Amino acid sequence: MERLLKTNERLNKQTVSVDLRTLSDSLIDREEELEQREARIEELETVLWEGRFTDYIARGLAKVKSSQAWQQPENLSRGNNWATIVQKLATEDPNTGVEKYLKAASKELGISFRTIKAWATLYASRCSSKYHHAGFDSLFHLGNTDGMAEQILTDLDEVYTHTPKHLESSIPVVYAAITDFKDSIFKKCTWKGNELTPHGKKMFKGEQ
Repeated sequence: MERLLKTNERLNKQTVSVDLRTLSDSLIDREEELEQREARIEELETVLWEGRFTDYIARGLAKVKSSQAWQQPENLSRGNNWATIVQKLATEDPNTGVEKYLKAASKELGISFRTIKAWATLYASRCSSKYHHAGFDSLFHLGNTDGMAEQILTDLDEVYTHTPKHLESSIPVVYAAITDFKDSIFKKCTWKGNELTPHGKKMFKGEQ
């Protein structure tokens, strides 16, 4: 620090001549560098956010694919991945194509078609990236019901405070997925204690 202060003192009242074009080019380069850094930060925020919350959506979509309505033999899309299903939603006749079976699954499960479509869109976007979503397998394997409950309750709280601004429109969709997963695993899920549903007991026993 002392050396810097001495250097600063020597430079006091010193002037230099700089070509304005050179100065302008330098400022443009600096601005481009800042924009690239901001874009990278936004990308990393998205990766972290998706890594934390996408698994809830995956669990909800698994219920959709397991429904009797979706598993109808005449549903030629039942073996498709969600990226393909999302594409078909945009191109097929809603009365005869994939939308027909998703709406039937929606009615069977009591989950709105709009929510299922939003889950599928967000999940397909995540799966098309080079990153992987988070998983609960380790918590199930360890039988850590308290850890699972704490993670769910924390995520329900923090989805509002830890979502990047450019992803805030997805908060209701993710909150619905977390709630749906919580209700499928726990009869009671609080900071003071929890109680598993029959399905939750199977999951913790490794019976997928």
